Amino acid sequence: MNTESVDSISSYVSPKIFLLGAAGAVSAGTAGYLLETVIAGVANLTPLLLTVLIFFAVLFLQVLFIENRRTVYAVTLIDSFGMITPFLGKLSFSLLAAWLALAGFWLLAARRGREELDNQLKVKFFRIERYVLPYAFNAFALFISILVVWVNGATLTKERFLQLIQPAQPIIQGLLSQNFTFNMSIAKFAELSLESRLGAGLSALPQKMKTIAVEQALNQLKEKYGFKFNFNDSFNDVIYNYIVSWLEKIPEPVRLILPISAALLVFLTVKGFTFIIRWLSAGLAYLLYKLALSSGFVKLESAGEREMIIL
Repeated sequence: MNTESVDSISSYVSPKIFLLGAAGAVSAGTAGYLLETVIAGVANLTPLLLTVLIFFAVLFLQVLFIENRRTVYAVTLIDSFGMITPFLGKLSFSLLAAWLALAGFWLLAARRGREELDNQLKVKFFRIERYVLPYAFNAFALFISILVVWVNGATLTKERFLQLIQPAQPIIQGLLSQNFTFNMSIAKFAELSLESRLGAGLSALPQKMKTIAVEQALNQLKEKYGFKFNFNDSFNDVIYNYIVSWLEKIPEPVRLILPISAALLVFLTVKGFTFIIRWLSAGLAYLLYKLALSSGFVKLESAGEREMIIL
């Protein structure tokens, strides 16, 4: 085996490269797990945002520190596998498309970053960052939009509907009554609505008159908005059934566009979050870069007129 082959193999098994790859894979897998729980509605955003911040800082350092391009690409692919692993229980063509988009754009980001670094005489950290993290975060936003709409399902199921409306319950309680819940009957909701308008006047009515007033209010809802319900149906069932019936009236060509519009909305929403996270990740990566230089984990050496980062 010649010297070039030995050097190539040693570059793949370098402990430092292994450490960078492990850090990326673990943080990607953790971010993927937290993302899956957030999409499922069982966790909040804060742990996910913190993990994403750390992961993308590591992803950028992988591109910056690992000189061998094939190794960078291999590590980047491992990162993408780590991100998608928690979703493998929902294996589908949509999930495959989400992973291909994620891996493809991350590989593109890695290639652009290495090309920019190789073309620089002096290492300009934040200039290289502009070639890596924007593409990486756009890929992440696209990945999430595909997961939310096509992998998790674009159909408005009863469970998903309840997850969407639950945050609005405290708002309605503040506007209507602290006794309001989405599980209450539609008749009880009508009674609370009348109480908010009439105050003590409704309570002063005999029970029979109160019942008549509530029934009249419910009949007005039926006539004005086309609601179909029994008086004992829960408020969330009535609203859910109304929305489903409204969606079914949308023409088929328009209905086909809805998932694309939903995916675009998710993409733009995530992109808004990641704009801030990108700069935080870049700042963290810069601190880690300086720490790596000061600790000797990497070295900044000159080869003629050109600076090189040596792992």
